[in-house]
Amino acid sequence: MKKPTLAVVASLCAVSIFGAEEESGWLSAGFDADLFSAYVFRNAIVNDELVIEPCAWVDVTLFDFLTVGGYAWQNWNLTDRLSADGVPQEMNESDFEVHVGANVWQSDDETYALYLQLMHEWYTYRYDFDNENEICVRLEFTNPFVGVYGQYSQAYLPVSACHFEIGLKQDWNVGELLESGNDCLKRLTVGFDWNVNFASGRFFTNYIYGPVPGAYDAESGEYDEECMADGIGGTTIKGNLAYEVCKHFRVGLVLAFTSTLSGDARDAIEYSGRGGSYKDCVWGGLQAKLDF
Repeated sequence: MKKPTLAVVASLCAVSIFGAEEESGWLSAGFDADLFSAYVFRNAIVNDELVIEPCAWVDVTLFDFLTVGGYAWQNWNLTDRLSADGVPQEMNESDFEVHVGANVWQSDDETYALYLQLMHEWYTYRYDFDNENEICVRLEFTNPFVGVYGQYSQAYLPVSACHFEIGLKQDWNVGELLESGNDCLKRLTVGFDWNVNFASGRFFTNYIYGPVPGAYDAESGEYDEECMADGIGGTTIKGNLAYEVCKHFRVGLVLAFTSTLSGDARDAIEYSGRGGSYKDCVWGGLQAKLDF
C-alpha cells in the first residue's frame, strides 16, 4: 500500500516537493521514482528495508477548472527477505488510482485556494483487483505560509472500514527565501510534510497492523476484525530538498521519522514478531521526477 503519502494524489504530483511547474495546457503527465530505505504507508512501517517506488501519472484539465486523471504506482522490495517456507514477507505491490478534482474556492490573486478531490484506488498484489479497494475524499488549503490537508478514506473490499489523516505541508524556493539571484539557489526548493492519522479498529486490524495479542481464536482459525481500538494510529514528519536539473527533470533528498502512537498498534507489531524499527523508524532516500 502506498505511503504517500502524501500531497493531493497524482493531480498535484507536479507540485509535490519540487514546487509548481509551468502551465502546459490541458494535458500533463510524468514519471516519478523513489529509492527509500523503508516503505511507509499511512504512518505504518510496512518494510524497514530498501525499496524502489516508481509512479506514472497523467492529468487532463477540462473546462479550465476540472482535473481528471490517474496513476499507476508500484513498490518493489530490493531485499530477499523470505519466511521459513520461502514466501516473501513483504510482497511487491501495484496500486492504481483514478480521480477528479477542482478548486472549490480561489482568491483573486490565486495565492489562496481550496482544492477538493474525489478518488478511487485499487491496492493489488500480483494484480489481483479483489485485494483492497477504497474511495477517498481529499481537501487541501494552499497558501503562501503553511498548507493544510485532510483525507477521508472508506475501504469497502474486502472489509468495510474508515481512515482519516490530517497534516501540514509547505515548500519554499530557496532563492526566493534568500532573495538571491543565484541560478543554483533559484533551482533549489526545501519543504516539509507532517501528518497524523486516525482510523477505526477494523481498519487498523485488517489493513495496517494486524491483530493484537489474544484476538486470534486457534480453534476457529479466525480473529476479531475489530480487536484494535478506534483512534489515533501514527505520525510522520518529513523534510525534503529538491533541485531542478532542467525544465522537466528534478532530483531530491528526503529524510523522515515515523512513529506508531497507538498502544494497541505497538502491541500488534510486537505480536507479529516484527522488531522495534516497525514501531519507530528514521528513513529516507532519493527521488527523481520527470514531467511534461
